[in-house]
Amino acid sequence: MDEEKTNEVEVGQIIYVFASPGLAKAFETCLSTGTVTTCRLDHPPIAVYPPADKAAST
Repeated sequence: MDEEKTNEVEVGQIIYVFASPGLAKAFETCLSTGTVTTCRLDHPPIAVYPPADKAAST
């Protein structure tokens, strides 16, 4: 990705996409004290997918 997507958060090899940068920031903040599972419930993403560069290499 050439530009940073402020509404996306990468955790491991998974990218979580949120409706706004504020929701993405809330998810990131949640991760500092919670688990991915609980943060996904509290701050549901609109999409989840593997990074393009990792999905292309097999």
